[in-house]
Amino acid sequence: MFQAAETAGISPLRIGFTGTLNVMGQFLIFKILNNLNYPLFFQGLIRDILDEKIPKRQGRNNPRVVKKPRSKFLSKKPFHKGTGTQRQELHFSILSNA
Repeated sequence: MFQAAETAGISPLRIGFTGTLNVMGQFLIFKILNNLNYPLFFQGLIRDILDEKIPKRQGRNNPRVVKKPRSKFLSKKPFHKGTGTQRQELHFSILSNA
């Protein structure tokens, strides 16, 4: 990836890693099956790696801001536990046998 980027005059970060791995796998199988000379093989490999360039990112803007709370009430803290209104326990009784 570095040599391909260097020949094109771009940053190595602009070349896709997984695309380069795919190209390398295809070229290695091709090299094993066909006994090609090294310089020609290497030029074709660099050419196909350069086809895996990642486009420049568009200007992104992610400002560092703090989210505003949605409620006018304060958030619940651990010391608030058990301070709510107490409910009476429900009792059921059978009035008649049918």
